[in-house]
Amino acid sequence: MPDIPPLAILLILLALSAIVRLTVMHQRPSATAGGSIVMAIGIFGQAALQRIPFLPSLVSEMLALSLSVIWLFIAFSFLLDFIKGRIHIHTESLIGRFGVGTWVAATVVLARMEVIGVPSWTIVIEEVFGLIAVLLWLWYMWLVLAGLYAICRDRLRLQTNGVILLSAVSTQAIALVAVDLSYEPGLQWIDYWTAHQVFQQIARFLNITGAAFYVFCLVLIVQRYWRQQDWTLVDDWANTNCILHGGMSITGLTAALIGIVPVRVCLGIWLYSFLMFLLVEAVEILRAVLRIRRLGWREGVFTYHVSQWARNFTFGMFYAFTWVIVSHFYAFLPPALAGLLHWILAYGSYLVMALLIAEMVLYLRAHLKPRPRVGMPVSR
Repeated sequence: MPDIPPLAILLILLALSAIVRLTVMHQRPSATAGGSIVMAIGIFGQAALQRIPFLPSLVSEMLALSLSVIWLFIAFSFLLDFIKGRIHIHTESLIGRFGVGTWVAATVVLARMEVIGVPSWTIVIEEVFGLIAVLLWLWYMWLVLAGLYAICRDRLRLQTNGVILLSAVSTQAIALVAVDLSYEPGLQWIDYWTAHQVFQQIARFLNITGAAFYVFCLVLIVQRYWRQQDWTLVDDWANTNCILHGGMSITGLTAALIGIVPVRVCLGIWLYSFLMFLLVEAVEILRAVLRIRRLGWREGVFTYHVSQWARNFTFGMFYAFTWVIVSHFYAFLPPALAGLLHWILAYGSYLVMALLIAEMVLYLRAHLKPRPRVGMPVSR
C-alpha cells in the first residue's frame, strides 16, 4: 500500500477531530493555559517516546500530526477570542496572564516534534512556527514585565504560584528555537557560519534571561509561602508549582545544547533539578493524601484541571534534560551518578507515558458528553 502523504493524514485527522468535537464533546473555549496540553504531549514525543523500544518508528509521525491538530484547535479558540474582543479574559488577571506562556512554549514544542515526526517539513516548520513563537513571546514579555511589576507592588505577591515560572519556560523555549536555527544549513539569507554565530549568541542571551526570570520568580514563590502563615497544602498548593523543577530542567537542557556553561555547572543544574523534583513531588504526594482524606479519591485525585498538564510537561522535560546530560557529558559523570541517570532513562520513559495516558483519560472524562439514559428524554 502506498504511503499516504503527511499533509493528507493531517487533513483527515483534522476532519475527524472536528466531527468528534462537534458531536460527542462539550464545546468549551480553551483555558488560558491550554497550550500546556501540547507541551506535555510534545515533550513526551521528543524524549520519552524515543527511548521506548519499537514505538518511535511507528508512532512519531502520527503523534506529530495529531499534536498539530490539537494546536490548531487551541489556536483557533484563542484567535476567536481575539476577533470577538474578549482576549482580555486571558490577560486581565495579573497571575493568570502568565498562562499565556504556554502558547509560546507549545508552539516551539510542536515545531520540534514535527521535525522528528515529519522531517521533510523541517525548514518550513522551523521558520514558520519559529516566527509565530517569537511574535507571541514578544507580546508575552510585555504582559510578564507589567505583571511582575504590579505583583511586586501589591499584596498579590502573596498569591503567586508556579505559573509565573512560565516566563522562564517560554524564554528558554525561544532560546531552543535559536539553537535549532543555528544548526540549520538550509538558511540561505545569510552566510551559514555567520548565521550560526548570530543565533548562538541570541540563544545564550535568552538562556541567561530565562534563568534570571526563574530566580526572580522563585524568590516571589518562596516569599509567598514564607509570609502567608495560614496557607494549607490542600487549598493553597498549586499544580503549577511543579514548574519549580521543570523550569530549571529546560534551563539546563538549553544551556547544555548551546554550551553556555562548563560541564560541572550543567551537572550542578541537573542535580538541583533532581533534588527539586524529589522535594516538590514529595509535597504533591502528601497533598494527594490530604485531599483524599478530605474529598475522597474521585474529587481528591481523579478530577481534571488544565494545570495538571504542567506536571506531565515537567516530568517529560526532566527526562529530556537527563537524556541530554547522558548523551553530551557521559565521560564526565561519576560512576554512581551515571548509574542513576541510566536507571532514570531506562524506566522513566514508561512513567512519563503512564502519567500522560492517565491525564488523557481524565481529560476525556471531563469533556465527553454523557450518554443519555435509556428511557429518559434527550435535552435539546
